[in-house]
Amino acid sequence: MRNYEHTILFSPLLTEEEVQGKLGKIGSQIQEQGGILERQNMLGKRRLGEAIGKHQEAYLGIVNFFANPDQQEQVNKALREEEAIIRILPLTKRVYKQTVKQTKPARAKEPEASSLEEGKDENKVTIQEIDKKLEEIFREDEAKLIPLEIQTVRSLFQRALSV
Repeated sequence: MRNYEHTILFSPLLTEEEVQGKLGKIGSQIQEQGGILERQNMLGKRRLGEAIGKHQEAYLGIVNFFANPDQQEQVNKALREEEAIIRILPLTKRVYKQTVKQTKPARAKEPEASSLEEGKDENKVTIQEIDKKLEEIFREDEAKLIPLEIQTVRSLFQRALSV
């Protein structure tokens, strides 16, 4: 089954109720032919960009449905025979499928149990070692900061003396 959209221009001599009735009749014809009616809209009276026959205005209707190509041809033939219809624009809508590529997650090789137990002892770090490393880092930072503080104090004194 394909997805179709028919834009239909109805005669302006009809009333809105008559146009609604014609759209309902078209929907029932589609279903009788074995199609699936998706939706139908009547968009009201519109001024045409160019006259069609004697008509400067027309009622605009849109019908969306699913059908086989031969069923759609039968619907078109029935619409062409309708006197109240000025123009038909049948469109075939393409349905784009989204393809999602599924990838399998990469799995790491699991090490053997004996090698895991050996690695635990080698990589073990004590809290005392972590504390020593942190103290070294802080001492380095303090050593960098003290000369900067001395320089700022000297520059402040020099400015005060020069005033």
